[in-house]
Amino acid sequence: MPTKQDLSDLVKFLKLVGFWPYLGDRPNKVKRWIQIFRLVIFVKSVSLWILSAYIVGAADFLKKIYAGIVLCTPYMVIQTIFIFCNGHHLQSFVRMLANTLAKRNEPWQQEILNSLLNPLWKIIRISTFYSLLLLTVAFYGPILYDTLSTIFMNAEPLNLNVTIDGLLPSVKKGNFFYYFLQWYNAFLEGLGLAHFIGLVSILPLLVNYIRVEIKILCKKIDEYSRKGNSEKEALLREIIEDHINIMRLTELTNKFLAAPLILQNVAAAAAITLFTYAMTNSISQHNHQIEIVCDSILILPVYDHRVSQEFKCIKLAQPTFLEGNRCDEGLLKFAFGKVALTKKLVKAGYDSFYKLDVWIVTGDIAQ
Repeated sequence: MPTKQDLSDLVKFLKLVGFWPYLGDRPNKVKRWIQIFRLVIFVKSVSLWILSAYIVGAADFLKKIYAGIVLCTPYMVIQTIFIFCNGHHLQSFVRMLANTLAKRNEPWQQEILNSLLNPLWKIIRISTFYSLLLLTVAFYGPILYDTLSTIFMNAEPLNLNVTIDGLLPSVKKGNFFYYFLQWYNAFLEGLGLAHFIGLVSILPLLVNYIRVEIKILCKKIDEYSRKGNSEKEALLREIIEDHINIMRLTELTNKFLAAPLILQNVAAAAAITLFTYAMTNSISQHNHQIEIVCDSILILPVYDHRVSQEFKCIKLAQPTFLEGNRCDEGLLKFAFGKVALTKKLVKAGYDSFYKLDVWIVTGDIAQ
């Protein structure tokens, strides 16, 4: 039945993103310990920021690391603890939902279920696939190539700073510590991506399951006025039972997701505030290492004299910050992201500039 398959997909998805820690049957105890290990790894990842502050210096730490990422790991650790400790609420939700969906056998009920859930599941499957593809292409692929080329071809390390920017000094060596940080942080990126996919998907999923029940309840209430007296009593019992189930499902959703989502909103506001503070200090102190974070495109320094003449000025969305500056030697290259790039030549005081819809700029900005 579509309902059973759909519920099975829900449980598989929750296991994939690490939101299903309580597995009762004996064969799945291994999976439960994997979830506990996942939580421990998250907690251990906080040590990376302590290590970074020690290596690059505490004074420069906030200037060299992205504000959102600084808070990302700690708040995800706390979120994971909340999700793990409140996993029994999610398990109760799924158990109650399974009992409810087992009764939804009529065609009109199946139609409501499919119309609300099928489009959402399609979006989640597509977004999950492309998120994992991005992780592979942007993180694991370059790091694997860097590692293999260094080991088997004695090549110089590529000094990839996609995953460890700010965790090492500016001069990086292809030693064990360098590659350990690359792979360990890339592993944490995978855990973080799974957590993020689960967090942005779980709320619409649970809410849409509740919406299915609300629509079925509304349809029954509408039918109640057209039923005869002999049928009204039985239908009224169903309406009351469905209403109690909806309230219970809503309560379980609130208990499971309230703390993680509140924490996310607090962390996002704190990240924006921290970033603004770091940028203000950098500009006021004429700091040459200015990092601008807007969205998901990453621009990294590249030392290539063939393109150095093209970049005499970088004009951003807020040109008053950097007008008159020029990039020092080399300069910008897209590493990965949703590229939305339009190259324009402008004869208004600038030789050229790149207009970026979303970007992260990292580099030495010199007067």
